[in-house]
Amino acid sequence: MAGIRKKLKAIKKRLCRLVSKTPKRKFYYGFFSKYCRLRPKWVLIESFHGQTVSDSGLVLAQEIARLYPGQYRVFYATEDKKKHQAFVDAAGLQVELVDVTTFRYTHILACAQHIFSNASLPIYFIKRPGQVYMQTWHGTPLKTLGKQMRMGIESMYNVQHNFLQADYLTQPNAFTRDVILRDYNLEPLYTGKVVMAGYPRNKVFMEPEKGVALRRKLGLEDKTVYAYMPTWRGQSNHSVDVLEYAAQVKKIMHQVDSGLKDDQVLYVNFHPILHGAVQLDAYQHILPFPTEVSNYEFLNCADALITDYSSVFFDFSLTKKPIILFMYDYDTYLADRGLYMDVRSLPFRQIYQTEELVECLRSGACLQDDYSDTEYYHTFSKYDSPDVSEKLLKLAFTGDSGDLEVIDYGKNKEKTWRVLYPQPITQLSDLRTLAKKADDHTLVLMEKKWFKGDLSPVLHDQFNDAFPYVITTMTVPRTYIEVLLASFGVRRVQERLLRRDQQRIFPNLKIDGKYRRHSSVFAPGYTADLEKAVRVPLEQCTVRDGVVQLQYGAISADYTVLQQAVLNQKGCVLAAWDAPEGVATCARYDLRAVVEDVQLYIRRGCVPALIARSGKTGRRVLLTFDDPQKRRRAQVKANAWNKAPYYYGVDQSTYGVSKDYFSPAFRRAAENGLLPDRQAALAAFSAERQPQPLVLLPFLENKKNAPRCLTVWLTTSELAMNRLQRGAALQRLHCKGHRCSMHLALKGIEPDQVVGGVLQFRSKTEEIAVPFDTRVKRRRSGSAVRLDLQLDAHLPLKELYWDAYVQIRQFGAVYPVKIVSAKPLQRWQLFFTNCQALVDDTHILFPYYRKGGQLCYCYRPLCEYDTAAVRLREITAYTLYMLFRPLWQRQKNWVVYEKFCKTAQDNSYYFFKYCMEHLPEKERRHIYYIMDPREPDYKNVAGYGRQVVPFMSLKHMLLSLSMKICISSDSTSHLYVWRSKPSIVRRAIKQKEELFLQHGVTAMKRVDQLFGKNGSSPMTYFVTCSRPEHDIVVREFDYEPENVPITGFARWDVLEDKSTPDDPFILMMPTWRSWLEEVDNDTFLQSDYYKNYSALLTDPALDEMLRRNHTRLVFYLHPKFAGYMDNFKDKISPRVTCIPFGQQPLNELMMRCKLLVTDYSSVCWDVLYQNKPVVYYQLDYDLYNQVHGSYLDMTTQLPGDRFTQVEDLVPCLDSYAAAGFEMKPKYRKMAKQYFMFRDHHNSQRIYKFLKSKNY
Repeated sequence: MAGIRKKLKAIKKRLCRLVSKTPKRKFYYGFFSKYCRLRPKWVLIESFHGQTVSDSGLVLAQEIARLYPGQYRVFYATEDKKKHQAFVDAAGLQVELVDVTTFRYTHILACAQHIFSNASLPIYFIKRPGQVYMQTWHGTPLKTLGKQMRMGIESMYNVQHNFLQADYLTQPNAFTRDVILRDYNLEPLYTGKVVMAGYPRNKVFMEPEKGVALRRKLGLEDKTVYAYMPTWRGQSNHSVDVLEYAAQVKKIMHQVDSGLKDDQVLYVNFHPILHGAVQLDAYQHILPFPTEVSNYEFLNCADALITDYSSVFFDFSLTKKPIILFMYDYDTYLADRGLYMDVRSLPFRQIYQTEELVECLRSGACLQDDYSDTEYYHTFSKYDSPDVSEKLLKLAFTGDSGDLEVIDYGKNKEKTWRVLYPQPITQLSDLRTLAKKADDHTLVLMEKKWFKGDLSPVLHDQFNDAFPYVITTMTVPRTYIEVLLASFGVRRVQERLLRRDQQRIFPNLKIDGKYRRHSSVFAPGYTADLEKAVRVPLEQCTVRDGVVQLQYGAISADYTVLQQAVLNQKGCVLAAWDAPEGVATCARYDLRAVVEDVQLYIRRGCVPALIARSGKTGRRVLLTFDDPQKRRRAQVKANAWNKAPYYYGVDQSTYGVSKDYFSPAFRRAAENGLLPDRQAALAAFSAERQPQPLVLLPFLENKKNAPRCLTVWLTTSELAMNRLQRGAALQRLHCKGHRCSMHLALKGIEPDQVVGGVLQFRSKTEEIAVPFDTRVKRRRSGSAVRLDLQLDAHLPLKELYWDAYVQIRQFGAVYPVKIVSAKPLQRWQLFFTNCQALVDDTHILFPYYRKGGQLCYCYRPLCEYDTAAVRLREITAYTLYMLFRPLWQRQKNWVVYEKFCKTAQDNSYYFFKYCMEHLPEKERRHIYYIMDPREPDYKNVAGYGRQVVPFMSLKHMLLSLSMKICISSDSTSHLYVWRSKPSIVRRAIKQKEELFLQHGVTAMKRVDQLFGKNGSSPMTYFVTCSRPEHDIVVREFDYEPENVPITGFARWDVLEDKSTPDDPFILMMPTWRSWLEEVDNDTFLQSDYYKNYSALLTDPALDEMLRRNHTRLVFYLHPKFAGYMDNFKDKISPRVTCIPFGQQPLNELMMRCKLLVTDYSSVCWDVLYQNKPVVYYQLDYDLYNQVHGSYLDMTTQLPGDRFTQVEDLVPCLDSYAAAGFEMKPKYRKMAKQYFMFRDHHNSQRIYKFLKSKNY
């Protein structure tokens, strides 16, 4: 069943790609380039991927119309045809616009004989014989490019591809030529011609009379015109934080606008990356560049240029007009990107503060600057001339270079290259191996998708010049027929596609045969290819006292064994030593010595191997050990959940390793394969060695992607049990009435090893176990076990989760073995039956499966939805959904909800409210809010009619099954019955994509185990409020940066300080404690949490402080503790009010309060957002930090006063009340970094983010 489902998903994925336009373009391009003839009179011009009609392309189009009237059909690529058509018409351009997202564009790209581009054409583009491609680029590089972009080398992939494809690369000066050829690895690979010529776009700067005419046309004769053209920020053009960059720019624009005079105007043109992020409508003296003329035409009429690190100043300097370099973030930018030259040495005015810029512009001091007689001017203006466009067109159309300086790199066609195309690079040894294997005739091919984590900086720092490399994506253009024939193994088609791909990636270069996927160096610290290793028949394997002794069959006489080696599972050689002489069929591996010297890592295996010399080739080869017969024997015994390897034996002995050896942090540092200096990373941990009992497990793996050779695992005895017993196979499960029973199969376990079954409470602070009645019988392959549990109210059951185990005696101790489902259909059985057992009249116990098929139980109160009628409604909804699935999916519904579907007062509600009140009906009708109509907050959403769906209704179930995305401030668990039994609807919800709006800033409580990419409730997108929070989510939760938008919380759109002098009150809202969640009332009353807060609320000192300052205190208990509220109401002061959850909107309380007292609750950020003080009362800090942890050091990094003792808290509150509840300056400054936006447009940003992801 699982295999069929996997195949269906693969087919669905292929079908989706066929109907998606973006992947289809390369298929259409492949068809057009193969079957359509070249059109000699077609010219395609593209500027910045179609984002603009400007730059050198615009000038070339104008010159073609002037010099070659009626001779060529000129197409101009665009991504906004309507907008650009208006510009084309106004400018009188004789061009046809073609949308870059259409198939017509791919047809023209394939058939136009002449192509001009200033950026990059699609990665699937291959210049056909007869086509002429001139690459004009778009600026002299000031910022580091290509392989000098330390944190973004991969972003050079398509630029490098375009440079290699071009017949002509125009370079405006020798500096640019040297940088481009060096930093895109073109020097040895480029086969076209470099043309030393200024950019065609610069012609306008040599026509000052046109600038005067344009000023007159625009009515700017009596104004001082400044032009501002900043570049983008970020480490690569794929990692720009647009929102943060936009926030910086808005702040600068506001200051400049308020400082300019009425006869001064600042025209702004932002980099395309910032397109649409900053609106200029609200400013008085700031305007966008006019759309009816090109940017450079307008620059020609400006009095001065303001830029930062943009290469536009190289072009503008031809006018000899003033240039201001406004570098407000010089140090940061230099650290992020780096520069090719020290801009501080350039002969332009340099300003670093916004205030200084405003004063300079206002006074006009810069207008007298002069740099015309400098070395800079003579160096960078050497090849500029008014007729450069005419010369370049003549070169492209006829091949006549005239007096242009042309450098021919055709000599590179003669050299033969060997291409190394390795497996994905994941460890430092991979790069070392490539560097070792590379010679003067070696090229390395890398894929863009490999560049995650530390690959780019490691490549930049250590291997940038070790070998020439090309970065690409595997998008060879091909037809559908070719794909089909290649998939059937038609060799001629496969070879044709390979040649085409080589021409795409390495145009006109001689490539020696196919790509070499494997390379090996057999020395410690390098990588050997396990897949290419020669398999040696393994006859016997024994392990004792850390030594693995192998007996193997005869090795071919062609191989001479030189060394024995130990490798990790990725092929990195960890250790190697000379093989003993005279021993032909046995090998001894002392892994204790290897482990204590090299450090193998917990939960990682090693591979024993031999290094031999081949008599035929003289080369070294790797020999590994394998026994296919034993592997097949283990495979027969495997089941859907248990892909059990074949184990040769077990050895437990003592090793001297670091005391931090088993910590997760140590493992993460040790296993980071691309850390430049692993030992430096491990230096933070204890170097002290101490004896640790470890287990060695030699085995043959059955997994598809695992090495097909003998592997030895080094692990703890507990993890060894998990590997040896992947789980007791569940044969039958029965829950009914007051009884639960299970039938299990334990392979390879004798009956006397089975101690018994146990139901273990899942808790970090309590150990509670309920034993099963256990009966064991011997079976041929092991033991058959029956577990029974009679339920009654006297059992020590606690809410919520319990894990079922079988205890087995092994390694001299008793270990728990989890119970796993042996058949996938067993999970579906729980979906369509009402499987539950009654503990008493108010509680039930029901089974469910965790990831990997582990059987667990949930003990919770009986609820109104635990009925057969609800199960029948689920089955009905599922049936209707499957019958009309295409119709449901076409609607692309959004489902919005909040905690338990019972509230409408958090981020989800305010986002839904924004959608209902600001979006058109066409979009609004596909957005739904799920809520229980019996709840008090229902009145907030009742006015939105059919867009509000009753909780647990049939429509709710249908929407849950069919929604495109769910949007919530809580996990998907809150969209359905809380702690629900296994359900087909709940299963579907878990598989949907979710935008997590959060209900609090992620900072003071570690929740990556819940909401992380590998947590129990992973999200698709994770909304954050600031750069620090964004970095926490990316680093700790393992999300891609582009899936973690910085937008701010939707509820903050309405957040404002509503506190009044008439009713100054303090809001106290402590968060919940996981160790007290859903405990009985008696247990809660005995907790330190209750005792401390109860004592505080009844403290006479608190009452006196409130009376003296004419204020009061509102105590708001967390919703998870709402059931305990009555315990706090006795004996409290009349100046203290206890408000249960849901009685008043929390947002309102936070806006009306003067000060917040909390402990670890994220509501503190809402109050800080309003610039109100927060006091942290952390009575159980050590325990809380131990159980939950924090991303901040709460002893030093909290933006507010912090106390652990109640006697210190009341005086602090007294001092704040006496000072009018004013926030202290140092805490105001600390809090500022956690809020990027305070503009009440958070919901709008969230909506735009969703639309950018095509929802």
